[in-house]
Amino acid sequence: MCPESIVWADLRFNRNAPSNRRLIPNGWRVEKVETPDYVSNVTARESPGLLVFEFDRPDIPSLSSLSSIRRRFAAIPVLMLTEYHSEALAIWALRNHVSNYLVVPISQHELVGSVEEAMTASNTQGGNPIPNELRFRSIACHKTAAAVSYVKSHYHEAVREETLAEVCNMGVSAFSRIFRKEQGKTFRDYLLDYRIGKACELLRTPGVNVTDVAFTVGFNDGSHFSRTFKRLVGQTPTGFQFIESQKTTNNVQNSTSHHTH
Repeated sequence: MCPESIVWADLRFNRNAPSNRRLIPNGWRVEKVETPDYVSNVTARESPGLLVFEFDRPDIPSLSSLSSIRRRFAAIPVLMLTEYHSEALAIWALRNHVSNYLVVPISQHELVGSVEEAMTASNTQGGNPIPNELRFRSIACHKTAAAVSYVKSHYHEAVREETLAEVCNMGVSAFSRIFRKEQGKTFRDYLLDYRIGKACELLRTPGVNVTDVAFTVGFNDGSHFSRTFKRLVGQTPTGFQFIESQKTTNNVQNSTSHHTH
């Protein structure tokens, strides 16, 4: 799967070294930019299928630029390439909804695979797999749609009901009543369910730390996260992670056995 176009932001300090842009297959349309302001301008003009940010050692201004551009063009998937890697930087990337975080050097196969994965995820999120006859809720829920969208973008932060009421141009009492009517649950329960759903996605990543997951999805206390996760999922985060890793192992073994025979 090839995006119609790619905006490639080369924000490295050392541009004498060859860019990983050379790994992009021939025939893919790529526009290279070298300043954050120009990234915004070109993205607004081109509406690309993918944004790629290439760093050697990211600094605060360049990361702030990525975050700002990510918020402005939330529908466009983002890949982040970096020579410098740390756990804190990886968590930052997760919190800013970077589609894939790659530590260079990488192969062309890995880069192309990441592009395809980002595009597939973007298409899945953008599509609507619900049958037409069941789509009435998207119309019925229009009064609190802005609140739902806000939660999806800010679930990892402290989200206050007062803020969402303001986003929806309502008083807190009216917002609380209408949100429960339209979404089928209280705002607080909706936020918890969304956070735990994101936590389940992250816990399927091999080797991810449970405490890191807790903070990444908006919990400030690991014990509270574990209790909430067990109450909603039926097992501890560690237990869920173990079961998911076993599934992955079994799938790999079955696939290997299939190819062997």
